[in-house]
Amino acid sequence: MLSTGTASTRLKELIIVRTSPVNGTPYCLAGHTILAQRLGWTDEQLAHLADWPRRGDFTPAEKAALRLAETVTRDASSVAHAQWPELRGFYSEGQVVELLCAIGLFNSFNRFKNAVRMEPTKPGEGGCATLEVEKAAAS
Repeated sequence: MLSTGTASTRLKELIIVRTSPVNGTPYCLAGHTILAQRLGWTDEQLAHLADWPRRGDFTPAEKAALRLAETVTRDASSVAHAQWPELRGFYSEGQVVELLCAIGLFNSFNRFKNAVRMEPTKPGEGGCATLEVEKAAAS
């Protein structure tokens, strides 16, 4: 269970990184993988995130959130009744709502970026990547 009233940024970043490949959105996956790494998720965890149900390096609470993310991303109306007690065993109702908001928001971002065929940029090619290079150069 999370110790605060809000779902952790670290956990939300993990579910964002899971929704993007399910939706086939390399743009979001590229940027959010970097953020997830900065928040402490390992390269191994992120590289094999699709195999999360069989991995031992995710807690039962993290697996419940990942299951919710995958289910909502694939078909929001297919969330099983059994998932709600599992989620409430780890998260408050507010935290579940917060997780659902993050999942829904990034599903929307994924679909928008897929519709306009956004591709990830590399440092120096514009967009957010350029800002990171400029910030680093200014330091």
